[in-house]
Amino acid sequence: MLVFILFTIINSKQVSFLRHGIRSPNDYNDQDKEIWGDYPQGYLTQKGFDQVKLMATNNFTIHDENGYCNYESFNMISSVKPRVIHSVIAFIQGLCPQNYNEILVQYFMDYYKQYSTDTQNFDKIINSNFSDPFKLNFETFKINNDFMFHGHKSEQCPLIDVLDDAIYSSAEYEEINKQVRQHKQFKNTFKLYKQCNRNSNVTEETITITQLKKLYSNILCNEAEGLYDYNLNTEQIDFLMNIFKFQYFEIDYSQPLQHQSTLSYILKWLFQEFFSEVEESFFYGHDDNQYALLSVITKEQSYVKFAGRLQFKITNDEVNVFLDDRLLITNFCREGVNCKISDAIRYLNKYVNPNIERDCQLII
Repeated sequence: MLVFILFTIINSKQVSFLRHGIRSPNDYNDQDKEIWGDYPQGYLTQKGFDQVKLMATNNFTIHDENGYCNYESFNMISSVKPRVIHSVIAFIQGLCPQNYNEILVQYFMDYYKQYSTDTQNFDKIINSNFSDPFKLNFETFKINNDFMFHGHKSEQCPLIDVLDDAIYSSAEYEEINKQVRQHKQFKNTFKLYKQCNRNSNVTEETITITQLKKLYSNILCNEAEGLYDYNLNTEQIDFLMNIFKFQYFEIDYSQPLQHQSTLSYILKWLFQEFFSEVEESFFYGHDDNQYALLSVITKEQSYVKFAGRLQFKITNDEVNVFLDDRLLITNFCREGVNCKISDAIRYLNKYVNPNIERDCQLII
């Protein structure tokens, strides 16, 4: 029995895709401006920071019995958006409670330094003790051609805008909007939209599911932070959540290039980490990264929560995928669980475009 246990431990690892913690809305509507005041849009909050730190403490143990981490025992890459850098700091503080400052300095030198555009500010960051990261300036980091974390954005893939224009001007999209407007929860939801967007000229006849999805995204931020209670009933929540999921799973990834531009770099990194020597690999990014992966991994349409974890857990030559500890039935093999790593790679490889930079510049 002892031999089997040792064999399992040696031949097991996790690759975790993590989302940042609670943030302010990315784009403030009229009501958000009153709720948040001068707080920066799309920034992690102290509550989000604490949420991430607790998530790391409760779900990962890579430190020794005294709370010290070995920097060489894990791999990590991360987005350079301030809310993600804040989350990385919180995560490492929860992961390595006794030597997080040492680990963070080393990580900033090895990873973030290459993306720094301000040497003086970078020096100030690494000479801090990271005890009050909200006083540090993380706006000076930038990844050019960021296909790893933002391949779905037009900055990386201008052709995405062309695809979006075609989708949103199509008869199919308009038909979907008509169906949504006929739902019994629509009128109450439209009133909520006008409450939050008092200066908007949008009418019941012109509002779209894209606008409703954005409304719900802001609602989720405000409620998670505990700043506003919208008193939504269960049916209204289901109505908005279904729109939210439909936008992500049915529209955002309805075209092959949308998958390829978002996933090509991510999947190549994932394949590499499947065979890396460390037991823990971390990809610290955004909900878009997890939604993109979910859209091809499984037929389920799940919500990605703040500080959410999408994890590939490998034992010997088999892989299973979990969303916040819930086992997903994947598309990798017939059973959907305990699939061979080779089957997972074979299935996912069709979403890797080796010429994605070139193809994203094409004109339809």
